[in-house]
Amino acid sequence: MKNKTKNKNKRPITSILAFISFMYVVPTGILTHFGEHGLEQFQDMIGATHWTSSLIFLVSAIIHIVLNWKSMKRYIFTEIEILSGFKKEFVLIFLIVTLLIALVAVPFLLNPTNQ
Repeated sequence: MKNKTKNKNKRPITSILAFISFMYVVPTGILTHFGEHGLEQFQDMIGATHWTSSLIFLVSAIIHIVLNWKSMKRYIFTEIEILSGFKKEFVLIFLIVTLLIALVAVPFLLNPTNQ
């Protein structure tokens, strides 16, 4: 019984850790990408903050998935509204994210010298 209590305490801690690290990832990523002019003296600090917060976010996201795998699996692969073995919402979100990433990445693949 004690093990379940410890596991339940890990979930909120992991979720908060992922959320807070993500709150650092977004602005530092934007500053790294767009903030080159006028912030040259801070670029090393911004890059280090972005890298560190991204690593923390990645580790906490993996732990979050592991701790919540049963409920995620039940939600994603539910038998209600199945589309090719997945729930429709999962397929829709997967397609939207993939499309957005493709719209951003494909121009760099087609013209790699234009940076």
